[in-house]
Amino acid sequence: MKLNPKGILTWAVRILALAGVSVMVFSFTQPWWIGKFGTNEAINIYGWGLRHNLSSFLASYVAGDVTPTNQVALAWGYLGLSAVVALFGAWIRKWWGSILIAISGLGYIAYAYTAVNVVITNRLAVFGIKLEGFSTITNDINVYAQITSSHNLAYIAGGVLVALAIIKAIGSFVFRNND
Repeated sequence: MKLNPKGILTWAVRILALAGVSVMVFSFTQPWWIGKFGTNEAINIYGWGLRHNLSSFLASYVAGDVTPTNQVALAWGYLGLSAVVALFGAWIRKWWGSILIAISGLGYIAYAYTAVNVVITNRLAVFGIKLEGFSTITNDINVYAQITSSHNLAYIAGGVLVALAIIKAIGSFVFRNND
Protein backbone atom coordinates (compact mmCIF):
# COMPACT_ATOMS: atom_id res chain seq x y z
CA MET A 1 0.00 0.00 0.00
CA LYS A 2 1.41 3.34 -1.09
CA LEU A 3 1.05 6.33 1.23
CA ASN A 4 -0.61 9.31 -0.39
CA PRO A 5 0.85 12.50 1.16
CA LYS A 6 -1.99 14.63 -0.20
CA GLY A 7 -4.59 12.29 1.34
CA ILE A 8 -2.75 12.25 4.66
CA LEU A 9 -2.59 16.06 4.69
CA THR A 10 -6.26 16.32 3.78
CA TRP A 11 -7.36 14.09 6.63
CA ALA A 12 -4.92 15.66 9.09
CA VAL A 13 -6.38 19.10 8.29
CA ARG A 14 -9.93 17.81 8.75
CA ILE A 15 -9.16 16.12 12.07
CA LEU A 16 -7.23 19.12 13.39
CA ALA A 17 -10.00 21.48 12.28
CA LEU A 18 -12.47 19.38 14.24
CA ALA A 19 -10.11 19.51 17.25
CA GLY A 20 -9.78 23.31 16.94
CA VAL A 21 -13.55 23.72 16.71
CA SER A 22 -14.00 21.41 19.73
CA VAL A 23 -11.64 23.60 21.78
CA MET A 24 -13.59 26.68 20.60
CA VAL A 25 -16.86 25.19 21.81
CA PHE A 26 -15.34 24.05 25.11
CA SER A 27 -13.82 27.47 25.81
CA PHE A 28 -17.16 29.11 25.01
CA THR A 29 -18.97 27.00 27.63
CA GLN A 30 -16.55 27.93 30.43
CA PRO A 31 -16.18 31.31 32.20
CA TRP A 32 -13.64 33.66 30.63
CA TRP A 33 -13.65 36.01 33.62
CA ILE A 34 -14.69 35.43 37.23
CA GLY A 35 -15.30 38.00 39.95
CA LYS A 36 -15.58 36.43 43.41
CA PHE A 37 -17.32 38.18 46.31
CA GLY A 38 -16.54 36.26 49.48
CA THR A 39 -16.85 32.50 49.41
CA ASN A 40 -20.10 31.70 47.59
CA GLU A 41 -21.01 34.68 45.43
CA ALA A 42 -19.53 35.25 41.98
CA ILE A 43 -20.00 36.84 38.60
CA ASN A 44 -19.08 34.59 35.70
CA ILE A 45 -18.62 36.03 32.24
CA TYR A 46 -18.62 33.50 29.43
CA GLY A 47 -18.01 33.95 25.73
CA TRP A 48 -21.79 34.10 25.40
CA GLY A 49 -22.63 36.39 28.32
CA LEU A 50 -22.80 37.17 32.04
CA ARG A 51 -24.35 35.07 34.80
CA HIS A 52 -24.11 35.46 38.58
CA ASN A 53 -25.30 34.11 41.90
CA LEU A 54 -25.06 37.38 43.83
CA SER A 55 -27.27 38.28 46.78
CA SER A 56 -30.03 40.80 46.23
CA PHE A 57 -27.86 43.73 47.38
CA LEU A 58 -25.04 43.00 44.93
CA ALA A 59 -27.37 41.62 42.25
CA SER A 60 -28.92 45.05 41.82
CA TYR A 61 -25.55 46.39 40.61
CA VAL A 62 -25.29 43.87 37.76
CA ALA A 63 -28.97 43.37 36.94
CA GLY A 64 -28.62 45.39 33.75
CA ASP A 65 -25.51 43.46 32.72
CA VAL A 66 -27.03 39.98 32.71
CA THR A 67 -27.04 38.96 29.08
CA PRO A 68 -30.53 38.81 27.53
CA THR A 69 -31.60 35.56 25.88
CA ASN A 70 -31.56 37.04 22.38
CA GLN A 71 -27.92 38.14 22.78
CA VAL A 72 -26.98 34.71 24.17
CA ALA A 73 -28.59 33.14 21.10
CA LEU A 74 -26.71 35.56 18.84
CA ALA A 75 -23.39 34.68 20.51
CA TRP A 76 -24.07 30.95 20.14
CA GLY A 77 -25.11 31.56 16.53
CA TYR A 78 -21.78 33.29 15.90
CA LEU A 79 -19.90 30.36 17.41
CA GLY A 80 -21.93 27.87 15.38
CA LEU A 81 -21.34 29.79 12.17
CA SER A 82 -17.61 30.01 12.93
CA ALA A 83 -17.49 26.26 13.53
CA VAL A 84 -19.35 25.46 10.31
CA VAL A 85 -17.12 27.81 8.30
CA ALA A 86 -13.95 26.22 9.72
CA LEU A 87 -15.16 22.67 9.12
CA PHE A 88 -16.45 23.53 5.64
CA GLY A 89 -13.08 25.10 4.83
CA ALA A 90 -11.33 21.91 5.91
CA TRP A 91 -13.42 19.89 3.44
CA ILE A 92 -12.87 22.20 0.47
CA ARG A 93 -10.06 20.83 -1.62
CA LYS A 94 -8.89 24.05 -3.24
CA TRP A 95 -6.55 26.56 -1.55
CA TRP A 96 -9.36 29.00 -0.73
CA GLY A 97 -10.71 26.51 1.84
CA SER A 98 -7.76 27.66 3.93
CA ILE A 99 -9.12 31.22 3.79
CA LEU A 100 -12.36 30.06 5.42
CA ILE A 101 -10.44 28.30 8.19
CA ALA A 102 -8.30 31.41 8.75
CA ILE A 103 -11.37 33.67 8.87
CA SER A 104 -12.92 31.45 11.50
CA GLY A 105 -9.74 31.35 13.61
CA LEU A 106 -8.99 35.06 13.35
CA GLY A 107 -12.63 35.91 14.01
CA TYR A 108 -12.62 33.88 17.21
CA ILE A 109 -9.37 35.46 18.39
CA ALA A 110 -10.84 38.92 17.72
CA TYR A 111 -14.06 37.97 19.52
CA ALA A 112 -12.20 36.76 22.63
CA TYR A 113 -9.88 39.77 22.67
CA THR A 114 -12.71 42.27 22.27
CA ALA A 115 -14.87 40.56 24.89
CA VAL A 116 -12.26 40.82 27.63
CA ASN A 117 -10.11 43.79 26.69
CA VAL A 118 -12.87 46.11 25.54
CA VAL A 119 -16.32 45.07 26.75
CA ILE A 120 -15.49 43.56 30.15
CA THR A 121 -12.65 45.98 30.97
CA ASN A 122 -14.77 49.03 30.18
CA ARG A 123 -17.74 47.78 32.19
CA LEU A 124 -15.58 46.88 35.20
CA ALA A 125 -14.06 50.36 35.16
CA VAL A 126 -17.54 51.80 35.80
CA PHE A 127 -17.68 49.85 39.08
CA GLY A 128 -14.01 50.38 39.98
CA ILE A 129 -13.16 46.69 39.66
CA LYS A 130 -9.80 45.61 38.28
CA LEU A 131 -9.73 43.08 35.46
CA GLU A 132 -7.45 40.92 37.60
CA GLY A 133 -6.61 41.06 41.29
CA PHE A 134 -8.31 42.47 44.36
CA SER A 135 -10.61 45.49 44.35
CA THR A 136 -12.79 47.11 46.99
CA ILE A 137 -16.16 48.49 45.95
CA THR A 138 -19.26 49.95 47.64
CA ASN A 139 -19.64 49.32 51.40
CA ASP A 140 -16.11 47.88 51.63
CA ILE A 141 -16.97 44.78 49.61
CA ASN A 142 -13.89 42.96 48.36
CA VAL A 143 -13.79 41.43 44.89
CA TYR A 144 -11.18 39.04 43.57
CA ALA A 145 -11.20 39.01 39.77
CA GLN A 146 -9.34 36.86 37.28
CA ILE A 147 -9.23 35.97 33.62
CA THR A 148 -9.54 32.20 33.37
CA SER A 149 -7.66 29.61 31.37
CA SER A 150 -10.79 29.12 29.26
CA HIS A 151 -10.24 32.58 27.82
CA ASN A 152 -6.70 31.54 26.91
CA LEU A 153 -8.15 28.42 25.26
CA ALA A 154 -10.10 30.72 22.95
CA TYR A 155 -6.80 32.17 21.67
CA ILE A 156 -5.33 28.69 21.36
CA ALA A 157 -8.32 27.43 19.37
CA GLY A 158 -8.16 30.42 17.04
CA GLY A 159 -4.39 30.06 16.68
CA VAL A 160 -4.71 26.36 15.83
CA LEU A 161 -7.19 27.21 13.09
CA VAL A 162 -4.96 29.97 11.68
CA ALA A 163 -1.91 27.66 11.70
CA LEU A 164 -4.00 24.97 10.07
CA ALA A 165 -5.11 27.40 7.38
CA ILE A 166 -1.48 28.18 6.61
CA ILE A 167 -0.59 24.48 6.45
CA LYS A 168 -3.57 23.79 4.19
CA ALA A 169 -2.63 26.69 1.89
CA ILE A 170 0.96 25.45 1.61
CA GLY A 171 -0.32 21.92 0.95
CA SER A 172 -2.70 23.22 -1.72
CA PHE A 173 0.23 24.98 -3.39
CA VAL A 174 2.48 21.92 -3.20
CA PHE A 175 -0.21 19.59 -4.56
CA ARG A 176 -1.74 22.12 -6.99
CA ASN A 177 -1.10 20.01 -10.07
CA ASN A 178 -3.24 17.22 -8.63
CA ASP A 179 -6.41 19.33 -8.08
